[in-house]
Amino acid sequence: MKKGNLIIIHAHATNSILLKELYEFLSDSFNVYPINLPGFVPEKKPLKNVTLPNYAAHVDSEIKKLKLKSYLLAGISLGFAITGYCKLDERCKGIIAMEPYINTNYTKNNFEKFVFKILAKLVTGLGIHNYVYDSFLNRIVLGFIAPKGKADIMQKTINGYAFYETSNLLFTFADPPIFHKKPYVLIINENDKTIKAKEIIKLFKKRGNLIIKTALPHYPKDLSREYFEKNVNLKEIDKINELLSGK
Repeated sequence: MKKGNLIIIHAHATNSILLKELYEFLSDSFNVYPINLPGFVPEKKPLKNVTLPNYAAHVDSEIKKLKLKSYLLAGISLGFAITGYCKLDERCKGIIAMEPYINTNYTKNNFEKFVFKILAKLVTGLGIHNYVYDSFLNRIVLGFIAPKGKADIMQKTINGYAFYETSNLLFTFADPPIFHKKPYVLIINENDKTIKAKEIIKLFKKRGNLIIKTALPHYPKDLSREYFEKNVNLKEIDKINELLSGK
């Protein structure tokens, strides 16, 4: 089967550096084009005003540069919420929602979220993003979400302002999801500890979308190619490629 084009928008607190081996794994089935959000890699300055529409405007600009005749657009967690604000034409053949962030009402409450939410509000309110982000305290925060041995890479490659402004956005955003008139594929773990998976599955079922269930956690501690080869069903990936080809 001819490989389709897959554009990927990463999740919060990740980037193409951290997800390198995931993208290499997916490149066996797709031509992969990762898009890094502003502030999530050293070469891209953070947005002054961090909003989903502003992130989407950046994604639109990056997609335009690729000059692809057709593609699938995938959004991992936060990346999915951004897709709703993108200006997509007929070249986009479908959208993949990977463990999608919908809004704060579709996330689970736990002690870590409570503490992190207060910290993000305090940091953004006082304007001490980089001071806190470079601190030992932040290393503890990153420990909750960072893959094993990757907290230092996360701290070095992601800008503190982008990290905390985006965190605060995720904790406060409550607008309803925006769906395009396109085919959707939902990839989700029913037992996800971060998002309300069952409610999200119901949301997508109403639209008659393809739903692929997985056992992958929201924040995998292992991002190696070997891990994804062991835990991702290649037959399910073939289904997604068929969507792109129109079969």
